Amino acid sequence: MDSEDEATDRIQSFTKWLDSIWEKNSKLGKLFILTIFVAIASPFIVAVISVIIVWFWIVPYATTVTDKVFAFGVLFSLLTALSLKIGSFANQMLISSYLTRKQRRSRS
Repeated sequence: MDSEDEATDRIQSFTKWLDSIWEKNSKLGKLFILTIFVAIASPFIVAVISVIIVWFWIVPYATTVTDKVFAFGVLFSLLTALSLKIGSFANQMLISSYLTRKQRRSRS
């Protein structure tokens, strides 16, 4: 039960911090926070976009099934690797900004 309580406390603390940061920031700060969340979601977004790009742009030029499978495989793997790197960097940025936040000193 201790680990569940600690996890709950961490999630609630992070959510509270994120809400307070959202309320304190201007439009540019909110845009930056949204950009971080989009970067975290980039693997899914880039995968969908890459399938659409391949389907409409590259597949018509591929003549055989092997060419089409190769085109899908190469483009999908490259874009997915790139988006995973972007997503992990954005996640690290969000976590590091949470861990280095200013904390109020408790009065004892």
